[in-house]
Amino acid sequence: MPYKDENKRKEYRKEYSIRNRDKIKKYKKDYYSNHKEEIAEKQREYCKKNKYRIRKWGKDYYEKNRGVMNKCKREWAFKNIDKVKKSNREYFLKNKEDYYRRTREIKRKNKKITNAQNYASQKVPLKKKCEICDSKKNLQRHHWDYNKPLMVNTLCIDCHSIQHIKNFNNSRRGWLRC
Repeated sequence: MPYKDENKRKEYRKEYSIRNRDKIKKYKKDYYSNHKEEIAEKQREYCKKNKYRIRKWGKDYYEKNRGVMNKCKREWAFKNIDKVKKSNREYFLKNKEDYYRRTREIKRKNKKITNAQNYASQKVPLKKKCEICDSKKNLQRHHWDYNKPLMVNTLCIDCHSIQHIKNFNNSRRGWLRC
């Protein structure tokens, strides 16, 4: 390196890397292919030493980019709906007991809702079509007020989701039509 001045040295490095781009790429490729295990070991050691710093960085990154990351996740889920269903099914089969335990806890905490749903399912029959869009698929009961368990409407799953979700267009069902 011919320069002692930091700025001149940086300029020289830039120019050198531009002039010798192909040579540098070839060198890096050869180096990484010949030293894979060494590099992997160094990375593992670094991760062990700096575990908490890496976690903090990950959390900070997620906080700053939460909206973008969630948008990307949603887009991927819409494009790969079969993979999502398969993954959800596999998770359910592995964790059945936890799923049922959580369901029981939710029902215990929300007694009013559970009682209204049970009472309506016994007393109020489902109509033949959705009261909003006239769809005949995936019909459900929707309670407008859980204090009045017999005040129920028959809605398809999409219209029911719309009633419960404030920001429907960003939800999983936002792109579906009845």
